[in-house]
Amino acid sequence: MFRRLFPLSWSILFFLLIALFLTSPPRAAQAAPAAEPFQTDIRSTDALSSTLFLPTLFGTPARVVEMSPEERMVAIDAIGQVIDSVLPGVDTPTDQRDLAAEVEQLAVDVLALPQVVTTYVSTVTLTVNAVLTDGLTIAIVNNRPPESTVATTTAQSATLADTPQFAQMRQMLARQANATGLPGSDRAVSVAFDGGGAVAAQVGQLLTESGYNVLSLGASLEDMRNYNNLGALYLDTHGVSFMRVTGYTLNEQGYVVPTLAEGIYAIQTSSKIQGKLLSTPAIQEDLRQGRLAIAWVQEKNGWNAKIAITQRFINTYWNFSDGVVMLHACFSGAGPFNAYEQCKGSCQAGQPGVLDPTPFQQAIINANARLLVGFDNFTNADVGKKSILFFWDRLLGRNTQQPPTPPARPFDWSQVRQEMITRKLLTFRVPAYMLGSLGFGGNDVSLSFFFNNAPHAAAPSIKRLVVQDDATASQGEVELHGVFPATAGSVTVGSQPASIKSWGAEKIVINTPFGSNGATGAVLVKGPGDVKSNPVPLTEWIGTVTYSFTPGQSNLQAKSTLTARFRADLHPYRETLSSDPVQTPVTTYLSGASTGFSNGSGSYSENGVTYAWSPGGEMDLYGKIAIDSFASIPTVRTAAHASASGGIYGGRVTLDGDKRSGELCLALQGHYQQTITGDGQTYTLPSLILLPGPDGLADRRLGFLDCFSLTMNSDYSLAAGNRQVAVEGAIFRVQWSRFEPVNPPGADDPS
Repeated sequence: MFRRLFPLSWSILFFLLIALFLTSPPRAAQAAPAAEPFQTDIRSTDALSSTLFLPTLFGTPARVVEMSPEERMVAIDAIGQVIDSVLPGVDTPTDQRDLAAEVEQLAVDVLALPQVVTTYVSTVTLTVNAVLTDGLTIAIVNNRPPESTVATTTAQSATLADTPQFAQMRQMLARQANATGLPGSDRAVSVAFDGGGAVAAQVGQLLTESGYNVLSLGASLEDMRNYNNLGALYLDTHGVSFMRVTGYTLNEQGYVVPTLAEGIYAIQTSSKIQGKLLSTPAIQEDLRQGRLAIAWVQEKNGWNAKIAITQRFINTYWNFSDGVVMLHACFSGAGPFNAYEQCKGSCQAGQPGVLDPTPFQQAIINANARLLVGFDNFTNADVGKKSILFFWDRLLGRNTQQPPTPPARPFDWSQVRQEMITRKLLTFRVPAYMLGSLGFGGNDVSLSFFFNNAPHAAAPSIKRLVVQDDATASQGEVELHGVFPATAGSVTVGSQPASIKSWGAEKIVINTPFGSNGATGAVLVKGPGDVKSNPVPLTEWIGTVTYSFTPGQSNLQAKSTLTARFRADLHPYRETLSSDPVQTPVTTYLSGASTGFSNGSGSYSENGVTYAWSPGGEMDLYGKIAIDSFASIPTVRTAAHASASGGIYGGRVTLDGDKRSGELCLALQGHYQQTITGDGQTYTLPSLILLPGPDGLADRRLGFLDCFSLTMNSDYSLAAGNRQVAVEGAIFRVQWSRFEPVNPPGADDPS
């Protein structure tokens, strides 16, 4: 969260104050350390964060005065009393305060405390740092801005994320990706404290609606110890930075001189410092190991002494299951830079005066986070909420922020980042102070992305379905193409469980029934847990096709009647988040739910011979291989191309949702019984109703198949039609009813 940077011209005071503290006479009440330096492995202060914290010094300075937890608490409380005496109330408007003068006076008054060895100041971030006699270092952070309600604005200047040095840092952080681009856990945390709670609640709602199990963990130290096996984390907190102090010595005048090394980054918890807390063995051990830090922080409700966590804490307690992490804290996404931004993004880590957040970022990646999103400057949830919510919204496919038409399915972070650039959401401005509802001054902040070589989404995403129905199989088959978890979850069709034939990170194959529950409806993928994908409509069309032959002799007629059923996915889908949805033509086949029956009727007598036609019965449905084979047979219209003993039918359908058209190609040969009676004898012969019929019946011929053009209506139904030709008094006629779609695509289907 944002805590304020003020004009850099004030930074000159930094050198003046250091000179003041290092040349003033030593206090009689304070024992000076010995001349020889003590070497430690600790982290201490710089001046480069919204909130600066100092952990315990590792090692023992000469002539150190040991302190019990109770004595430490007395020292911390004493610093708090100085703060109350020097600083105005938190409600005092910033433009009525002289913040640089305040920290100068704080440094002088805190130095007068008997428990304090030395103090040093940053007028860049308005921070005072005090080292206690037992080596514990405390930061006092006087940089909290007024609450901001100013609208987000787009920064035009170059940001840290645009620098070559930062790109190199991201490459350094990258690690080899595994097979999946999705989290492996449905456990999530979304939390903020000291402001930003409304945004965190909205992020939590987006996660909940997507099927995540949003845990009731907060931002306390104890809760943060339980950030494990997470698939998603949104944490809004204060950024923390401090310099590593390798020791301190006496100068020639006998005054204390701290030795500073590289800057270290950490984040604040919501846990207040209390005597009982400091007495806890776990806290004492974490302090000794450099996992924790302590500071007085100006928060919304006043000044509080709080605990922060370092990268060592992350290494010890946190772990993710290929999780997505957004750390909304100042400088959580920055590269190495110094207190005056002289080399922002290109400083050499480990040099004196250089803050380097990258080890903290690396610790999160090493804890098996697939993606870390940070912020490269001072930030604030009030003005950053559009960017924060848009990121999670598109990553999860919820479509609540700047809703696209049609809605978008979940996309991976690289697509979301590109869309944020297009919409000018990757960078926003944080004001320095408010005058009414207007913000003035301030800084630009950009979202930074740290990853492990692979695009990453936060929810399963179905791009499209490919129906592979074969009428000769006992079940239908559908391919799901998109981004899916590595570990198999579940798939439903119309709320009915589907049988999973195979599961992959980019393709799932399912089996479904023909023509019953689970054959059509919204296709949904879940996994892990109940984290769900976008629904995709699997549509089935049902219609009737008849082919009749009337020879023109009395009432003789032969007719084949089909109930034709086929399935396909015609919903528009986006190739990328920024592209327009497309509807590509699809090819499918008559499914096993189709039926066919041949009928003959009527009689005719001539020259003492009577011809009577009677039903032939049920027809055989041919599958994909046979239909594709028929399509390659030369166009010779004889019965030799099909069984002479029974009727057959089958078909291939091409549908084009964009052009609102289609084509139905049929192999259709009916059979009926013909009884001939004459001269006292009766013969019963199987006879065929041939399709292809005579030339001119079909719109085009495809081998043994006759193809008929279809018109698609706006509701995805296929209009009724017919074809007819007369040859020497005989009528050949094909007609089809309106094909009604079951579960057609809708305008609100995510794409």
